[in-house]
Amino acid sequence: MLKQLKYKFILFTVTIFGVIVLTVSSVLYYSIHNQMEKRVDSTLNHVLKTDENIDIILIDPFKIESLSTDMRWSFKITSEKKVVGTYYKLSDRFVNDILHLATDTSGYIEYNQKIFKYLSSDSDIAFVEITYDVKRVRETLFMTLLIGITAIILVWISSTLLANWAMVPIEEAWKSQKNFISDASHELRTPIATISANAQLLKEHPEESIQSRLKFINYIHDETRRMTELVERLLFLANSDDGKIKLNFTQINLSDLVYEVALPLESIAFEQEKELLFHINDKVIIYGDTTQIKQLIVILLDNAIKYSDKHEKIEITVLKSGILKIKNKGEIIPHDKLKYLFDRFYRVDESRQRDVSGYGLGLSIAKTITQTHKAKIHVTSNKEQGTIFTVQFMKGTL
Repeated sequence: MLKQLKYKFILFTVTIFGVIVLTVSSVLYYSIHNQMEKRVDSTLNHVLKTDENIDIILIDPFKIESLSTDMRWSFKITSEKKVVGTYYKLSDRFVNDILHLATDTSGYIEYNQKIFKYLSSDSDIAFVEITYDVKRVRETLFMTLLIGITAIILVWISSTLLANWAMVPIEEAWKSQKNFISDASHELRTPIATISANAQLLKEHPEESIQSRLKFINYIHDETRRMTELVERLLFLANSDDGKIKLNFTQINLSDLVYEVALPLESIAFEQEKELLFHINDKVIIYGDTTQIKQLIVILLDNAIKYSDKHEKIEITVLKSGILKIKNKGEIIPHDKLKYLFDRFYRVDESRQRDVSGYGLGLSIAKTITQTHKAKIHVTSNKEQGTIFTVQFMKGTL
């Protein structure tokens, strides 16, 4: 599909440019040819009106290789076969031959590798030798076509290179979309399989009471909740990609909002033998959507709690410059994997993820939220300081 799209783009570009070249060549050829016709017709009309005898130069004009436009060879033959208005001596044979060829009122004839245009009146016929003019027009047409064909080849090469360059992000987006669908299907398969298995167990023992089969019902309920959470996150990302998320930007007291979100999570951290430490400046005001900023803080705090070691402290910092930092100490993320951390469904260590709930979508959603708020998010991870997520919000209006 992508190859066909690339070939269509190249074909379309070359075709459009080819049509332009053909049009320009045709217009240029017509313009030059039309100018030549006007000059020659003017000369013919002038010759027909000329009755002067010019001193003849005893030179055979057919031995002259080329006559320029300024020295165009013209003459008139009267009804008595008298040649008027030329410097050159013309043989009787030439006069008879050329009169024999000039059968119409006007037209072109070729004689002894020379091209003439003629125009007849009631009794006389005027001739102009236009070999040089025709040659110039043909050379111009040839050069125009040669330049056009060369340009088309260059456009074909350029459009191919451009198409290859332009297809890189499209191929990456296409691959990312396919992986997204594949990963989403994989994530949905587990809760669906669990729900199906537990529902089947309930179906096999219809005579038993609900109380006795409560654990299976709880399994179904838990997996339904997890699947609902996954679907909601998938819908959020899909709507974000389509630009369908409606935001309500207002001034937000980031300091108060962090406390509001973090305090309910303190009990979860306590149960896991972890501690939340706050370094929060008062009244740090940013501009954004409250719901999404809450979601961003929840994601980053939840991530820090999940992946910090027991008995470690999770530090939450809010600076007056509008920077939010969340730091935890746990397993260090390799430097070469940090750049993939915000990719959808990405997991640093699949074996480690089996012990931690989640879908690999949280940080991707966090990245999306920062982008919609024109904020910046980045992460560092090392043994000395641990893992630190930093979000730089824009203060004031966007």
